[in-house]
Amino acid sequence: MHDGASALDLLLGGDPALYAIVGLSLYESRRWLFYDVPKEFASARWQGRWQGQRQKWFVMIFKGRDSDIDLAGEVAAFDAWRWASPGEVCALAAPFKRQLYQDVIGEFSTIFRD
Repeated sequence: MHDGASALDLLLGGDPALYAIVGLSLYESRRWLFYDVPKEFASARWQGRWQGQRQKWFVMIFKGRDSDIDLAGEVAAFDAWRWASPGEVCALAAPFKRQLYQDVIGEFSTIFRD
């Protein structure tokens, strides 16, 4: 397990003792991963000001129950969730992000198993 504890500390309010309680293990990507937005999309949508992202990825292994997942919050980022296999995630991604997701799955290949 990579030392991504600082990111998990943020998620758990700075209390690493909660890792075991919530059943999480954290893994950090070894490198930065990125994607580019197609030029025609970026110029039409954001007048070319935004062209893609460079991201550091973390994988958390959840050992709880599905009922432990609660999306309610002050500001909801998601309204639904479901489990998906790594291959399914790639197929669901926007075409310009598929390589990113393939890179993520490759980066964590020892963790992700269909």
